Amino acid sequence: MTNREEFNKIMQIVGTDEYAVDNDFINRHVKKFNFARNMMYITLFVEGVFFCIVRRILGRDSGISSSLTWIIMIALLISMLQYMKQKKIITNELLGSIHRDCRPDVSVSKYMSFVSMVLKKQVLWNTVQYHFGCALYRHGRIHKANACLRLMQESSETATGMMLAEHLKMLIALYYKDYDTVMACAGEAGVLYPKAVHNNFVQKIYGDMQRAGAYASCMKNNDYNQA
Repeated sequence: MTNREEFNKIMQIVGTDEYAVDNDFINRHVKKFNFARNMMYITLFVEGVFFCIVRRILGRDSGISSSLTWIIMIALLISMLQYMKQKKIITNELLGSIHRDCRPDVSVSKYMSFVSMVLKKQVLWNTVQYHFGCALYRHGRIHKANACLRLMQESSETATGMMLAEHLKMLIALYYKDYDTVMACAGEAGVLYPKAVHNNFVQKIYGDMQRAGAYASCMKNNDYNQA
């Protein structure tokens, strides 16, 4: 399935009546991010061409070859640093409004705007579906969050993707006070976590799930003080 088809499936869930495209966010952040990423790829391509072809023509030990090597290496370093800077900025903008500032209405519009601009690139759709689902859940659109969960369950192939799906499933279960499902999700996370990516975000999700599982167990046993 193409990126456009995947995006259309999400848009059928999200809808455009309530969440408008954030053109200001696109102009201030998304275009800068795309430019920085494209420049990094271009610099990598130039470096590859130089080392494969130009150095063979000029010779490894020629003064021109050595000077060009340094120029290209410095340009690559600068482009990578610029890309990492823009990636950090846009990640904070996108995920901060969902998971830190709790502005789900704003975050859905931002995330929709971002994804629409990167469809020609590689997209991790499980992650996109998860963040849309979390934002919609926090905006009280539980049926839409549940639809995002179904997309994840249909397409998740990695342990990380499956664990994120379990987390979204747990959030929805907490909303309905379905404590058996909450505890089951925590248990499934315990199985998946050793096989998942162990970055800060995934570690926090895992900790939250185990804490929620313990809370659900207390509620099931009417141990309200411990809860």
